Amino acid sequence: MQLTDLQALYVKADNIAKKRYEWYERHGFKYMIASYFARISAFAFVAGGTVLPFTHCTFGGIFEHAAQAAVASLAIAGLLVLADQVFMLTNTWGRYASAKMRIKSLLEAGELEWEMRQKSLPQSGPVGDEQAKSAMVGFNALLSESWKVVETETSTWSSDIIKAMGLLQSRMDDQRKIADSWKAKPAELGAIQIHFKNNLAAGTEGTIIIGNESKPIQSPPGNLVFNGLMRAVHTVTILTKPPGVQQPRRSEVAVKLDSALATIDIDLNSFA
Repeated sequence: MQLTDLQALYVKADNIAKKRYEWYERHGFKYMIASYFARISAFAFVAGGTVLPFTHCTFGGIFEHAAQAAVASLAIAGLLVLADQVFMLTNTWGRYASAKMRIKSLLEAGELEWEMRQKSLPQSGPVGDEQAKSAMVGFNALLSESWKVVETETSTWSSDIIKAMGLLQSRMDDQRKIADSWKAKPAELGAIQIHFKNNLAAGTEGTIIIGNESKPIQSPPGNLVFNGLMRAVHTVTILTKPPGVQQPRRSEVAVKLDSALATIDIDLNSFA
């Protein structure tokens, strides 16, 4: 066997190990981007959930008050963290990075060993059998050790998937318990009664909104009742639109519903 034959075998073994390294590098980059996106987004929603209660932001009326928006923001952050764990984004990125670095160290060690070995081999003429066998043992070690890295990483991936599915099932059970605990019982619901004083100015249109329910202000106004409300603090929104005005005027009143019925008085003269 000539030195060129051994060189060809080394290059072949080195290329196989490099392909394994490149696979982890290529796929690891995708998981790195996904991991960064999930973690940065989760942090942003946590920050939003922390700050929103100190504002009046309801995102254009989507939420009844800022506290609800904060809860929604924190819930989205929790879902992003759960997605990261269930789909193993950060976990897989870490596994791939570790496998890649181990294979890289094997490649560098193999390259250094081959360079040193070449200096002890005859540059022309046949290479001794013992020397050739020793060299091929080194090539085989590069292949077998890099494959062991792949096997170990794949085995870890398999066990991590089972853990991730167990985590998802656990979170589903937790959410089911929370949903059951939040089911409103009759005693937990109440009503808000709105008593109007005076009438709206002639031609003025009025609407009362609580949560997702809206009711027009009649003439004469009488009373309006909103039933089936959770016992909490609710925002009563009054929209009035005088003649000739394009955009309705908006006013808000906070009402605490802590019993079966809460009553508020609204003087419609103040919206003339």
